[in-house]
Amino acid sequence: MDASSWTIGDTVQVVVNQPADLTGVLVSLESCSTYSDDGYSADKIYITHSKCVNDHISASLVDSSSTVRFDAFMYENSGTNSTFLECNIQVCVSSDGKNADLADCGEIIIENANSALLNADANNLTCD
Repeated sequence: MDASSWTIGDTVQVVVNQPADLTGVLVSLESCSTYSDDGYSADKIYITHSKCVNDHISASLVDSSSTVRFDAFMYENSGTNSTFLECNIQVCVSSDGKNADLADCGEIIIENANSALLNADANNLTCD
């Protein structure tokens, strides 16, 4: 399947790969959302936010920080057959410059998780 062409119901997988040549850096997904327009402003639907997922599109976190899956869908009455995906990532730099882990981004990760929990119902998300 071409990464830019999906059929409704296909499983879409988004992976953030860790740069192999960087030490002391960890990349993780903060959230992924879709929009019905290429200006990323109309009809926002959260796929994931922190560890919260959208059950309506069978969204799941494959691992806690770098891979998300969801069922492809289409916006009704949007005038286009396109869905536009946006993911926000967090880049953590280790305090010792050698081995980064999510603890190095502690406050930012906690703030993102709290925001996800606070807004879960409004964004149709289920949180663990």
